Amino acid sequence: MWEHIKHKTRYAVKIDTNLLINKVVERLDRTEIRPPRITVTKAQVQVDDDNVFSALQMSGAKTVVDLSGRYPLPNLIDAMMHQLENTTPPIRLTRQTLLEIFTRTQKQQAALDNPREFASVAVRIIKEKLTDQLIDGIKYEKIGEFYEMCQFETSIETWNDYLIPAKRSIYDKVIFDSETERKFVEGLEKLNPVKLYVKLPAFFKIPTPIGTYNPDWAIVVDPRDPDDRESMGEQLLYLVRETKSSTTPDDLRPDEVRKIRCSIRHFKDLLGVNYKVVTKADNLRDLRIDDYETCVSMTLRSVSNTKKCLE
Repeated sequence: MWEHIKHKTRYAVKIDTNLLINKVVERLDRTEIRPPRITVTKAQVQVDDDNVFSALQMSGAKTVVDLSGRYPLPNLIDAMMHQLENTTPPIRLTRQTLLEIFTRTQKQQAALDNPREFASVAVRIIKEKLTDQLIDGIKYEKIGEFYEMCQFETSIETWNDYLIPAKRSIYDKVIFDSETERKFVEGLEKLNPVKLYVKLPAFFKIPTPIGTYNPDWAIVVDPRDPDDRESMGEQLLYLVRETKSSTTPDDLRPDEVRKIRCSIRHFKDLLGVNYKVVTKADNLRDLRIDDYETCVSMTLRSVSNTKKCLE
């Protein structure tokens, strides 16, 4: 299993500037940017016996003063560049690209009325659309370096409340970080096809455009029918699984979804290792024929490489 997943990688991305501008302008035109203003909201304030204040809003915000045009207009392009360069990670776009966004948008008057709000909204949308494009076009390649098995610690100190006994893992107990993980481990222990699993250590990281990603589990599965040894040949399946409380993208944070998409490119496209997001161990019973084909093709490539070395 480790021979399949141990490879360190790097990624390359390609940006389509015109597509990026179109996506940003389309979203920017649909976003409300209100002018600077002073508003008044009526509320009832209560104080309890512990001197804790609580406010109950009694009315909606009412604009009493419109501040449009009362302040000097800053250089919008400089303001946007400054915000982009001071984000994490820093983003650098050319002045021409930012100027093109301003030229094409229908929010030019809103930019003049509230330039700081316009710059803030535009930068947020640019980051979002740029990240999506980076993820969509990402390609991984091996760099000839590996995560060594000797990096595994012989023992791990943690709270006993976050440990669960294990017979199929490389440790006698497994650390879990959530109730979903605890139930997943309990399920793995009950599935006979699962021969070995390990919670991938913190040092095992995959680079992505939005930070490193540490996947959850590596699992070895023997899908063969014990009563029919020829039914699935001689293949073991090597799986990497991420456990989440839901597999619906809308239920996950945007950055979680993006890192998952990167992991598919890393494991499935480059290494030929089956990768999926699951909510419970029983999802391993739902392996489709393409899952088997992915693992078999990886094994065949490994055999081919061995023959070349021998020759």
